[in-house]
Amino acid sequence: MSTEMKVSLSIKEYVLVSMTVTLVPILGLELYGVSHTRSHNKAFHDGTPGMPQLTDLVVAGASAVLLIGARFVAGKAFAPLARVVLSPKKRVVEDRVHRFTTVLFKFM
Repeated sequence: MSTEMKVSLSIKEYVLVSMTVTLVPILGLELYGVSHTRSHNKAFHDGTPGMPQLTDLVVAGASAVLLIGARFVAGKAFAPLARVVLSPKKRVVEDRVHRFTTVLFKFM
């Protein structure tokens, strides 16, 4: 016995899928263009001051990971404070608590 699954998408989901399908080739072309420029531009290879090098990318990636980690740690740390500050009706809604912790992190 075979089971059929029907996928019914809403208009919003169709729009999101079409945007994703459109953006994937654009991202590929951007990455190709950047790699082509880096391979053919001499300034990227001879260590010209002011030109980004691979070490700059490593530092930027590490900084981004640290910021993302700090955001999640701060969210967990601020959750009890959010439950105290928010009104009784709002403190049981997890989305409200998450939104409040996000705002507190942005104020830091």
